[in-house]
Amino acid sequence: MPGGAGVRRKGHNFERAIAGILSEALGFQFRRGLHQTRSGGAETSDVISPDIPRLHIECKKGKRTNIKGALAQAHEDIKASKENRIPLIVTQDDRDDVLVTMRLQDWLKLAQKMTAEDWAALNYKD
Repeated sequence: MPGGAGVRRKGHNFERAIAGILSEALGFQFRRGLHQTRSGGAETSDVISPDIPRLHIECKKGKRTNIKGALAQAHEDIKASKENRIPLIVTQDDRDDVLVTMRLQDWLKLAQKMTAEDWAALNYKD
């Protein structure tokens, strides 16, 4: 496959960048999951955190990322691992913003843990 190694390297660099962004922004340790396999076995998250082990973070970067495919992959990995994790998909199409995608029911589980004061304290600036 042309560009196979380059595509993998691009993906690995994106995973490392996301781990760094999450670590800095959230104050928890995040790193690239290194126990991934190409032989069809269950994979670990692309980005993992010993501080937040319930997240399954799948990262995709490319010309046009397949968000639904990444979400399906995360669900398959979680099912195979028999662990109770929440899938979080981080994607970036070339020269575009980084997006985070998750199922509504998973986002609601997280959002319900926030208080009215937490919501009021959010300071959104684009």
